[in-house]
Amino acid sequence: MSFGCIVFGIGSHSNKMHRVRLSHIHDVEGQVSYKCLAEYVVRYTVPDPNVISEDYDVVCTYYDIDNDCITISSSEELMDAIGQFSSKASNSCLRITANVARKKRPFLHCLHTCDGCKCSPIIGIRYHARNMPDLDFCSTCREKYQGTDIYFQVEELERDRPWQNLWHQKWAEINSDDLTARQWARLSDDSSVKISSTSATVDKSSKESSKSFLGIKLPSAIAA
Repeated sequence: MSFGCIVFGIGSHSNKMHRVRLSHIHDVEGQVSYKCLAEYVVRYTVPDPNVISEDYDVVCTYYDIDNDCITISSSEELMDAIGQFSSKASNSCLRITANVARKKRPFLHCLHTCDGCKCSPIIGIRYHARNMPDLDFCSTCREKYQGTDIYFQVEELERDRPWQNLWHQKWAEINSDDLTARQWARLSDDSSVKISSTSATVDKSSKESSKSFLGIKLPSAIAA
């Protein structure tokens, strides 16, 4: 195939094109890979040598030979796009517009333990009981709860917001060995407490242990 490169631009600056050889976006098997293209785009866009491409969403689009705007989301679709232009005149090439956005991080509730599965911290949505003292569920346990006696509300404490960057950094370090596979996974899917339709058990010791999450000493006003 004489067609050996593609060009891409970033979002509203797509008039400033960057050329990349197909050999630079090959996977370990030597095949053109959409994942490798997305990683290349992130490295080009984000001026940080330690950037983690999985932290970003990449949307790539192009105009096909019928002038329709097509979104590329897989290696097969990327190869199809390349194939359309490889058979055309030598002055034609695949031009891709890439939009890069940082993924929204899940909220870390590091001072709370799920009273259903005992996972700590609660990651993402935390459901706090309105009519029971000190009762919290993660989203998984909230879905499992079939009762009608407990009224929940989604809650994020303002006092936890200033700690998010530090907690995310520590959480990523803990999961650094297999971050992609376990990204924001629950610590345990095992329910150590049976959730009935009428009651749920609160483990005070779990609540206390979360106050020293990841070895970070918290101010007494926060830990209280």
